[in-house]
Amino acid sequence: MSHAGLLSEVRQAGGRNRRPMRLTEAGATALRGRLADPAFVPVEARERGILKLWFGPSRRVHAPVRIEEHRRAPGDYEELTDSVGEMLTRGRPEALEFGIRYERKTGGFRQGVENRAP
Repeated sequence: MSHAGLLSEVRQAGGRNRRPMRLTEAGATALRGRLADPAFVPVEARERGILKLWFGPSRRVHAPVRIEEHRRAPGDYEELTDSVGEMLTRGRPEALEFGIRYERKTGGFRQGVENRAP
């Protein structure tokens, strides 16, 4: 995005070598246009575990690890929500809620896969 002129960045010397970024005027214009666009965009579920299931590895190998990840993630999102509290601007609480619900649903799916007979 910086190459397209939508973001400007200044690399900090020393320390953690952070790269603070800011929207340029062109970036702000593009963002406003994107946010105002009412077009429906289908969700693209991209998870390697689903592809692995499609090609047939043992679900008993992959499901337990994924289930634990999906059990942990909602708590991480909730902790983030609690830690930033009032600093969350409009839309961000809903984005975090989406993440929490997604992880819970995906974890439930994984648990169901693991419980199926081989």
